[in-house]
Amino acid sequence: MNRLDTPPSWIVNLFTIGIARAKWITQSNERLAQGGAGFLFAWFLQPFANYGLADRMNNALRAAGSSHQVSPVLCFFLTGWPFIGSNKRFRRGTQAYNDAVNVRTQAQAHAAGTFQAL
Repeated sequence: MNRLDTPPSWIVNLFTIGIARAKWITQSNERLAQGGAGFLFAWFLQPFANYGLADRMNNALRAAGSSHQVSPVLCFFLTGWPFIGSNKRFRRGTQAYNDAVNVRTQAQAHAAGTFQAL
């Protein structure tokens, strides 16, 4: 499983007119390997791209064994709101996903080490 990067802050979006955010959405979709919005779609229709990414992130969180959920509806409606918006939700989801991947990797390494010791 690939690790995800945290989303760019709203200040970066303000100065780049959302280009950094669209690039992050596109890269996250690629890392989750579940299809999703391309760069131009994410740039022009960011609320819809956020909705789809939240849904894909929930699938990845479930697959990684995490109980954390990202609300696609809130990510859609709160796109662009600083401090309470989709950025905050994606940041929490990304941290939960990376934590779940780390726990799974450590458990597999520990199980492999235990098996070799026997």
